[in-house]
Amino acid sequence: QKGACVRLTPLTRSLRFGASTPIQPAGTVSSRIPESVIDEVSSRVSIADVVGEHVRLKRKGNRLWGLCPFHNEKSASFSVNESRNLYHCFGCGASGNAYGFLMRNQGLNFPEAVRLLAEKVGVEIPDSTEDSASAARRRAERELYFEATDLAVRYYRAVLKSGKFSEPLEYLKTRGIDDETAERFDLGFAPPEWSALVDALGRRGVNSKTLEMAGLANGRRQGDGHVDRFRNRVMFPIVSLAMRTLAFSGRTLDAEERAKYVNSPETPFYTKGKELYGLHVAHKNIRAEGAAVLVEGNFDVVSLHAKGLGHVCAPLGTALTEHQARLIKRYSDRVVLLFDADDAGRNAARKALGTLLTADVQQVLLAELPDGQDPDDFVHREGPDALRKLIDKARPMLDVEMDAAIRPAAGRGDASAKRAAARSIGDLLQNVSSKLVRDTYITEAARRLEVEEAVLREELRASGSPKRRAAAQAPEASPEPVEASNDGGSFDVPEEEVAPLSQHEEVLVEALAEKPELLEVVYREQIHLVIGNQHFSDFLERASVNWTEEGTPPFAEAVEACENIALKRNLQAALVADHGLTPEDCETAFEDAVKALKVNWIHAEMRRISESQRSADYDEMLELAKRHAELTEYLRRFRGAAPL
Repeated sequence: QKGACVRLTPLTRSLRFGASTPIQPAGTVSSRIPESVIDEVSSRVSIADVVGEHVRLKRKGNRLWGLCPFHNEKSASFSVNESRNLYHCFGCGASGNAYGFLMRNQGLNFPEAVRLLAEKVGVEIPDSTEDSASAARRRAERELYFEATDLAVRYYRAVLKSGKFSEPLEYLKTRGIDDETAERFDLGFAPPEWSALVDALGRRGVNSKTLEMAGLANGRRQGDGHVDRFRNRVMFPIVSLAMRTLAFSGRTLDAEERAKYVNSPETPFYTKGKELYGLHVAHKNIRAEGAAVLVEGNFDVVSLHAKGLGHVCAPLGTALTEHQARLIKRYSDRVVLLFDADDAGRNAARKALGTLLTADVQQVLLAELPDGQDPDDFVHREGPDALRKLIDKARPMLDVEMDAAIRPAAGRGDASAKRAAARSIGDLLQNVSSKLVRDTYITEAARRLEVEEAVLREELRASGSPKRRAAAQAPEASPEPVEASNDGGSFDVPEEEVAPLSQHEEVLVEALAEKPELLEVVYREQIHLVIGNQHFSDFLERASVNWTEEGTPPFAEAVEACENIALKRNLQAALVADHGLTPEDCETAFEDAVKALKVNWIHAEMRRISESQRSADYDEMLELAKRHAELTEYLRRFRGAAPL
């Protein structure tokens, strides 16, 4: 029979994921996002569009190629397979689908990646607490909201570029903002008329109530109607990582105006403590530079980007929040604070330090400007190279603050000064999550204050909050060695060594992805038993059992569910590789690959028998000879297929 397989042992069932449960992608299913929604987003998303926003792709044959965004390279080894919605880098081994690309490229988790793509392709993710009518109303409001903000960006931008108002153009020019930077940040201008935006967008069908909901208009104090919220101001759109305009900040051009900045109010779709100005532009540069530079103001962000410092972003007019800190941490564990060199700026930096430490950012550095200057002032006076040097010389801010706390009491016998220093030390260390770091600072502080370490720890425990008391806890004398557990904790699991797939195994993978029903052949003929790569063999068995007995998942989904990272990378590489396979010749290619794998297995088995015969006794020799003859007979069935 064509394609018959040497039957070695009964099919092993112990490796199945479960008797009645199909393979599920580990860690990818969110209880808040229905599977049907994830499936709909997947069906609408083009990985070429997703990757193409970040990588310049060129078509070669059936694949798209570009420079890998995950490692430095000069020749393109990053490939995108549109038909299977997969990418793979043949240089560094990075691979995955559209969700995986965004998770790796933008530091998102799976639900965030799904939500970002859902927004791009217009799929509503329902709130599980809402009924269908409420969800529909919210969806309609969301569409109107973003239609209004998107049109407002275009309107403000068009007004600025029209040249009708020379003052904002001159202002940007004097501040060193070139046209390319203004375009990158979508800067615009709100004209001084009372209702210019309301009238312009009204002609586009956007009613004034929607503009009020979006924070772009206010009701008139007297009479009916609405007026613009922003007038005679340079406009800074606040854009999310999903590239949607959430809100605006407007900088006045009127020297007599008391409110230098007017900002959008918070809305159902915008919370200022959850966004960072400029992060949508800066996030790639932050990852490339290995650090984020945090400044206080929108103009500082734009000004520094115009001078070539592209890894800069800012909070939105409030103290840095923990949510914003964790947002930065996605891209870098190193944050440089470049705040204004005045009392307000120094206080803001101290608060930001505590927030970043609470978010477990590993390195928080302070770049110290000359007194009275802000980053924009400095870069205009000294130039971008001088600012880069200042950033490079940034010191660990915890060191700076600890020194400031200890210095007034160091070398003095004044007990009250030492007690005040202890309180300041406690305030600083209560947000440090690392016990080792806390202990190191406490030991050094005790030395400089010339007090016993145990006394300082007792003072910290007695004078503070539960967090401060915990920070003062003395280290155990003889800690037990920590062992890694298997409970899914924070220990890194070393990547298992996995052999690469052979050419025939790669063709097998591609054929099974094209026609999942061929898994029934794998199951019926136990083809996994002739696969020399044990990891691939085990995976193929599980996939064939689940498909044949449960009807799910298709092979490509089983690949996505594979928990062995190295094997998954090899499988995805095979799916992206171009073997010239078409749906029409898929079955033939599958049969040829299986045939060659069987021949290779038979040759390997015959070599093993030959080696065993050297040390076998008479009875064993007879059994081995019989086995060798059987294998020789099997080879005749596959005449014409040569081993690799």
